[in-house]
Amino acid sequence: TVSVLYWPLRVDPSAPAMTTLPMYKHQQSLPALPVPSVEETMRRYLAALKPIVSAESYAAAETNANAFVGSAEADRLQAHLVRNQAATPNWLERLWSDSYLMDRASPGLHVSPVLGFDSQHVAKPLGNDGLAVGAALCVAALQHHVAIEAGAVAPNMVRGKPLCMEDFNWCLGP
Repeated sequence: TVSVLYWPLRVDPSAPAMTTLPMYKHQQSLPALPVPSVEETMRRYLAALKPIVSAESYAAAETNANAFVGSAEADRLQAHLVRNQAATPNWLERLWSDSYLMDRASPGLHVSPVLGFDSQHVAKPLGNDGLAVGAALCVAALQHHVAIEAGAVAPNMVRGKPLCMEDFNWCLGP
């Protein structure tokens, strides 16, 4: 199938010219996203499913997952993911953006972590003036957008290790 929803990134963060920008300085040193085995995927799927379904539903899902592992369909899908991994810097990116954009629910309200910010830092100094708080949040978002466009955002680090900054290109729209 052809994806009509996928928008190409505005920049290639791994391009040599981009790695001179502070935001992308670690991009080339990041390991490629690994493709998990079918067994690992099913293990994680079942672990995520267990707390949210009945025992009966879980048993049925476990039976289906065990039947799927080692099946011709699982092998075909796994081979497709491995081919994608070899052909693209991030094999999951297109799958994720397609599924994210195909959801007819409002992404901003239902599935976007970008909007899950804590406005206390803005709201406290401005008190209960909703208009002032809203305006300040808009200004801050625009300032952040300009910094992203310029590649000036500092790379995110977790336990001293850099994270991929490619998703920041989507943070405030394509």
